[in-house]
Amino acid sequence: MTKVHDYPQMKIRLSPDLKARIDEAAKANNRTLNAEITARLESTFAEGSATCCYSEARMRELIREELSKKFDQH
Repeated sequence: MTKVHDYPQMKIRLSPDLKARIDEAAKANNRTLNAEITARLESTFAEGSATCCYSEARMRELIREELSKKFDQH
């Protein structure tokens, strides 16, 4: 069985804003930063997962934008 310390490591660059958002999510989900990033990446590859993942807030924003466009046309 592969041990965690045998897993490949990698460096990535994140914007300060994205890092802060991941930190907040990790705390809210009671995870380490690494566990939060891993869980989010794994969910994007889950069977049946959508190729595009938006947060609920982003989805609401997109819906508002589309509704605004529709009503502005009339």
